[in-house]
Amino acid sequence: MVKVRKMKFEDVLKMRDFTKHEDIRLLHYNFEYKTIKDCKLWYKVKTKFLRRYAFSIYDNNVFVGYVTLKNINWFTRKAEMGIVMNPAHISKGIGTQAIKLYLEIVFNKYKMKSISLKVAGFNVRARKCYLKAGFKDVNEEYEEYEEQEYLIDDSKYLNFDDMIYKNGAIYTKYYRMRINTNY
Repeated sequence: MVKVRKMKFEDVLKMRDFTKHEDIRLLHYNFEYKTIKDCKLWYKVKTKFLRRYAFSIYDNNVFVGYVTLKNINWFTRKAEMGIVMNPAHISKGIGTQAIKLYLEIVFNKYKMKSISLKVAGFNVRARKCYLKAGFKDVNEEYEEYEEQEYLIDDSKYLNFDDMIYKNGAIYTKYYRMRINTNY
């Protein structure tokens, strides 16, 4: 059974045991913090009161990921979300269930009217998850790849059809997606 609840610090410590993404385009989703101090700093950044919230995802009482509420505009009741799953628990439908539970929380408890997100075109699995949860495409365009610092060897990225090199940076297609309270 999938559950979503406000993140606690002890959940952050469990992320140190998450498996790693093997696709080099997803390396920035790997949790690399090992010390208590680094984990506390990460938690503080992800849970700034009134600015950012993090929610833990559990499947059968096992911590499998988290979802965030960020860039909150309390006046318009619009915000963005992001989700990170332990690679050992993806492609099992957990993400879709978790997002639906998360949306119930942010629409009912936090009274958000609209949640948006950005997903890379190459992340087909994630995009399918968002569509199943009720998100709709707003637009798509090539943008600078969000994690340029991971591009130690640009040539690895250029082997992907969805990555292009332009003006000294790697670009990829992103989909902007949104869901409103009347989902």
